[in-house]
Amino acid sequence: MPDAATVSKPSTAAGNGASYFAQMRRAFASKASALGYEVIDLDPWFFAHLARRADRFEHPRDGHWNSIGHSVVAEAV
Repeated sequence: MPDAATVSKPSTAAGNGASYFAQMRRAFASKASALGYEVIDLDPWFFAHLARRADRFEHPRDGHWNSIGHSVVAEAV
């Protein structure tokens, strides 16, 4: 699993770091950290899961996490 240093820093795994999604992730994480919230970047956990198993962790119709996705998040937190 990802180590603490990896988990605590927002990743750019969603692209090259210049995508709109990557920019919004960084902005959200930065703002939350500035407000005193602990930020846990789940990307490393989901990518580690995908490297081990190709199971889907979201419902195919709406993108919400299924039981596998919730298990990945529970392990992260």
